[in-house]
Amino acid sequence: MFELNNLGLVVPSPVEDYFIHIDDLPDDEKCNISQEEAEKVTRPFLDALGEDYAAPCEGTAFFPLQSCMNHSCCPNAKAYKRDEDTDGNAVIIALEPIKKDDEITISYIDEDVSYEERQAELADYGFICTCPRCQEEKPN
Repeated sequence: MFELNNLGLVVPSPVEDYFIHIDDLPDDEKCNISQEEAEKVTRPFLDALGEDYAAPCEGTAFFPLQSCMNHSCCPNAKAYKRDEDTDGNAVIIALEPIKKDDEITISYIDEDVSYEERQAELADYGFICTCPRCQEEKPN
């Protein structure tokens, strides 16, 4: 978060300053920052931002195996990342028997929505889905 100072210049907020400070610490000192200390600094700002910022952050991760899997709106597997999986791994679970040499597919989106909604969501991934389900549901 940034703020404007009295000259109209963008400057880091105290929260941003805090995280910049933490980033600049040597790695062995970063481990000494307690959750309580981080909470003490950030809680007033998060409270001021309101309910929209109270939810846990969603993040981005890179899972090499999962990233090699193609999308299907009728996938034969599902990728999971459970809260208790602290090793950084995702789990791929078969939704049906998968034969040798069959492609393992996952859904990049919620496949329980209409054809139009699925295509709109998949546009963010840069492709038009032509899986068997989409071919069947595609309007003429």
